[in-house]
Amino acid sequence: MTHTHQKKLRPLAVALCAAGACLAALLLVWLAVVRPNADKSLSERVCDEYSLYTLIEPGGSAEQTFSTGNDLIVMGFVFGTRGGQPTGDLELVLSDAGTGEILAHSTGDMAGILPGQYVALGLDHTVKGAEGRRYRVTLTPHYTGDGRLTIGHSDGAVLWNDSFTVNGEAVEGTLALLITYRQIGGFLSRFFLVIGALACLV
Repeated sequence: MTHTHQKKLRPLAVALCAAGACLAALLLVWLAVVRPNADKSLSERVCDEYSLYTLIEPGGSAEQTFSTGNDLIVMGFVFGTRGGQPTGDLELVLSDAGTGEILAHSTGDMAGILPGQYVALGLDHTVKGAEGRRYRVTLTPHYTGDGRLTIGHSDGAVLWNDSFTVNGEAVEGTLALLITYRQIGGFLSRFFLVIGALACLV
């Protein structure tokens, strides 16, 4: 190889090494910082008090009406346990409180419930929000063991014009309810990768 060819290849080799180093750094930052935040979301707390817990009997359910103008993607509730860890499926049905139309479903495994913490149940599809729309969420445990589920709610604070019932009986309180209406982690990850790739090319 001639001296002229070596001079021409040297800048290219340096550029390729720099691009490789940038890509490696990009990947490390994505793995260490961006990827762990992929589940970041925006949420609305309909009620964040759960000082009381009420038992959901076999064959019973818990129902709460509420209103929101935001989309509904994931719904979070606070549960307790009685008589051991409940096993079986927990069924969620979201319906229109005015018409009774079923809008979405979700099913979770009660064996994974951690008492005293919000448990997220993802809806089978996003329910588009509408200003002033009222919803009814119904939670029905299908027990397969001796453990029972209790549901966390406020002590006496009732949402205006809404109701909370457990096993068909009215409860003076409001179900602890957290609504996720927008996922932002995926956008963050894609934005970071696109900007990082452009920086490597430059």
